Amino acid sequence: MQASLRKTLIESHVAAVALAVLSFICVEEAFFAVSYPANLVVSFLIDAATNRTLPGISRTLDLMTRQNLLTSITHLIFALANTGAIWLFSRWVYGASPLRVLGNYREKLARKTNA
Repeated sequence: MQASLRKTLIESHVAAVALAVLSFICVEEAFFAVSYPANLVVSFLIDAATNRTLPGISRTLDLMTRQNLLTSITHLIFALANTGAIWLFSRWVYGASPLRVLGNYREKLARKTNA
């Protein structure tokens, strides 16, 4: 009798590893998406604190700022797409949310003894 693909993925632990790797990639993309805008905010606050006045803000963005913001938006889109892929894959294989699956899998590994 031939096993289904879902059952094979669950038994071989490939699905849990894939969920963990996709989750790491999603967190990394979200970090990259937030890093440049956070850098702009922090530099603005530091400049405002050191000068004790509000720094001047240009109404137009220069080419480098536009490029960096476009890159941040691209990383945000990739993070959202990865989140959707993680959720769909987890629902298809396990029938539960990714956080619940990874939490249960961690408990399952903690109970396992190799003695």
